[in-house]
Amino acid sequence: MRIFSLSLVVAVCFHFQAFAQDNPTLQLTKVQDSIYMIQGRGGNIAFQAGSEGTLMVDSQFANATPQILNKILSVTTQPLRYLVNTHHHGDHTGGNDNLKGQGAIVIAHDNVRKLLYGEATKLMDKASEEAYNNAMKRLGNETNPENQKLAKQEAEIAAQNIEEEAMKSVKNLPAITFSRDMTFYHNGEKIMAFHVDNAHTQGDIILYFTKANVMHTGDAFINSGYPFIDTNNGGSVDGYIKGLSRIFYVANDDTKIIPGHGELADKDDVQYLHGMLEFLRDRVAYHVVAGKTDAEILQIKEMTAEYDAKGFGDGFISTEKILQVLIADARKKYPTAGKK
Repeated sequence: MRIFSLSLVVAVCFHFQAFAQDNPTLQLTKVQDSIYMIQGRGGNIAFQAGSEGTLMVDSQFANATPQILNKILSVTTQPLRYLVNTHHHGDHTGGNDNLKGQGAIVIAHDNVRKLLYGEATKLMDKASEEAYNNAMKRLGNETNPENQKLAKQEAEIAAQNIEEEAMKSVKNLPAITFSRDMTFYHNGEKIMAFHVDNAHTQGDIILYFTKANVMHTGDAFINSGYPFIDTNNGGSVDGYIKGLSRIFYVANDDTKIIPGHGELADKDDVQYLHGMLEFLRDRVAYHVVAGKTDAEILQIKEMTAEYDAKGFGDGFISTEKILQVLIADARKKYPTAGKK
C-alpha cells in the first residue's frame, strides 16, 4: 500500500480546507535531476523523488500540508520516507505532525528537539507570569502571603489551561537527531547533512545532495534580504558569517542553492550576503568603539545604502532590525566602548 494516494490527499485537503484557503498558491520548481523546490508562505521546501521513496526537507506551516502533498503528487506517487528539518522555527516545522501521519520519519539536529520543547515551555511560563501579575494587581498588597498564594494558584491554572495548546508544538519533534554531521544514502545519492554552529539558531543544518549538486541551507542563508539572526535561540552574528563561509566552501560554481527564503541561488549570492554581513558588522563595531549612540548609528544611511537599494530592508528583517542586532553584538564585544 502506498502512503501517497489520491483519496488520502483529498481527505487531508477536506480536513484542512478552511485553513488552506488562506495560503498563497505554492510554486513548484525543478531544481536539478530529481530535486524539486516548493515555495509558499513558509520556508522553502526541497524534496527528492525516486524509486526508494521521497525525502523532504522542511514542512512549512501545518495548514499548507494539503497543497504541499498535491505538489509532490504531481511529480511522484512514491511514499514519503524521510523529513529533514533544517531548524526548529514553525514556518519550517509546522507541518511535521501532518507528515508523520503520512509515514515520514523526522530527522533534525539535537538542538531542534530541545528548542521545540522550549517553545512550549516559554508559552506556559508567559501565561503563568501574566496571570500572577494580573492577580497581584487585582488583590493589592503584594507583600501579603495570602495574596501571593492566591496569585500563584491562578498562575498555575493559567499554565494548565494553555498546556494542551502549547504542547502541540511538541508533536513536531524529530524522531532521529544528531549532534554534528550525518550522511543519508537515498535514491542512489549520497546526501550530507552538517551542523553550522550558532548561525540562524543553535540547531541549523545544511543538506547537500552530492550527485545532483544541490544544497538546501535553511535560514542559515536567505536570498535577497537581511537575515534573521535569532539571538534568543542561539543565533549569532559571527556564527551566521561562519555558516555562510561553510556553505560557499562546500559549493562550487555549478551548485544550485535552495535558500530558507527567497529565490533559487548560487555560490555568488552566498558570498554577497557574507560580504555584506562582514562589512556591516565591522562598520557598526567601528562606530560603537568611536562612542556613537545607538540612535546615531541608526541614522548613518550610507552604511546600508547599497543593500537597501536592492530591497534588502523590505522583508521580514528591516534595515533598523539588522542594525539593532549588529549594535547589540558590538556592545557585547566592546562593553567599555564610549565610556570614560
